[in-house]
Amino acid sequence: MTKRFIFIFAASCSLWARAVAGPVPTDSIGNSGYQYFMEKVQSVTTPSYLDGVLVASPWTANWFVGVSGGASAFLGNPLGCEDLFGRLQPSWAVNVGKWFTPHIGSRIGWQGGKFKDGALDTRNFRHYHADLLWSVLGEQRKDGTPAEWSLVPYVGVGLLHHKDNGQKQFSLSYGIQGRYRITGRLAATLELGGCTTFREFDGYGKIGKWGDRFLTLSAGLSVTIGKTGWKRAVDARPYVCRNEWLVRRSEALAGANRRYASRHEKDGRIIRELRKILELEGLLDKYGWAADSLYNYDIGNPGNDYSGLNSLMSRLRNRHWNGMDPLASPADTVDGNKYADMQQNLGMAGVQDSTAMDGASHRTDACSIRQPAYSDTGYIGIPIYFFFELGTTKLTEPAQGINLDALARVITGHGLYVTVTGAADSMTGTEEINDRLGRARAEYIARELIRRGVAPDRIEKADIGGISDYNPVEGNRHTQVRLNIHIPR
Repeated sequence: MTKRFIFIFAASCSLWARAVAGPVPTDSIGNSGYQYFMEKVQSVTTPSYLDGVLVASPWTANWFVGVSGGASAFLGNPLGCEDLFGRLQPSWAVNVGKWFTPHIGSRIGWQGGKFKDGALDTRNFRHYHADLLWSVLGEQRKDGTPAEWSLVPYVGVGLLHHKDNGQKQFSLSYGIQGRYRITGRLAATLELGGCTTFREFDGYGKIGKWGDRFLTLSAGLSVTIGKTGWKRAVDARPYVCRNEWLVRRSEALAGANRRYASRHEKDGRIIRELRKILELEGLLDKYGWAADSLYNYDIGNPGNDYSGLNSLMSRLRNRHWNGMDPLASPADTVDGNKYADMQQNLGMAGVQDSTAMDGASHRTDACSIRQPAYSDTGYIGIPIYFFFELGTTKLTEPAQGINLDALARVITGHGLYVTVTGAADSMTGTEEINDRLGRARAEYIARELIRRGVAPDRIEKADIGGISDYNPVEGNRHTQVRLNIHIPR
């Protein structure tokens, strides 16, 4: 009758769970969904570029140096009795500049040579100038390849120096330059330019009036130094679309996870009810493997419950325990009165009063007195590790502070000792640095325990410097904490 009742109740719970469970998408789990997801993520791994849009040049790229030579003619006011060809004199120039974009650049230059003044005497001049360049055709095509021909008008300001009479006059420079790219870095130039200054430059015109000017025709070479060319601008629209799809996908997965969490919670309640029935019917020992499996399925992956420490504390609190199993049935051990007295005196955490039913008793899941309390070295349980970021005493996860809180409560509550050992990753840093870092990490954990109420005389600090005992290597950047009955010597 009992077995029939259990079977009917389990079947009813299963039908009820299926009835209240929400709809599950048919493609939420499966290889096809995963492949579709990967296709969406990888669909824009190859970037596309915007037509005609280039990224501005960095500071270290597209510099050039130019040299040229030709002829200059001075046209002063007064002009003097000589034609244009009679005024031609040799000149030469050097300039350094940079292209900021394929169309915009600047340069500074020096020009020197001879000229004939208003009295037709041959004089020497120097011209220092800075120009703003604008490439009409561009230094690079829309597809990113260098342009073969370019036409570059320019304007600028400068200073004209008459070496013979010492005049230094402000000037405006202007002109146009043609460029032909011979190789990736070398270009030939042909330039027609000029500059205008005040009339008194040659010593014969009116002071404060514009009118003296130079005209120059020159040819030369220009060499690009540093990095050359420009990067094309990446089209961000495919990435924006992919990110929007990923946001929608994550929202859909979050909704599915909420549905599964609700279903999991309902299944857990059913499992707990089934366990209660097994306990009430006295069948928990017989079907313990199934009950434990279901129960563990419900609680998930537990953290460190210090089973060895709990067992030791139970034994210390009950020094007079005679060694018999407090959860065994009275018929298997001693008479009922002695059995009840033994349970009352034991007082273990997690062991509840036994309720006899059909000559059987029930057990809880927290009893672990058969496990060894400590090893021969005096250590209790397994060591606890706190992991640090590379080269620092900063914990990788702030949530590790929860373990510090729990350790401090156990140490202060039961009068234990603790050994704190710092370590570092030997793959990085020198031996001296790793030794110092290991000591600092041990000091950090010790201070945190003291701040939580642990007495300093119950803490032993040590360090082992750089190690390579764990894989991955991040596991070597830790501080190990071990609980002791006494400080080991």
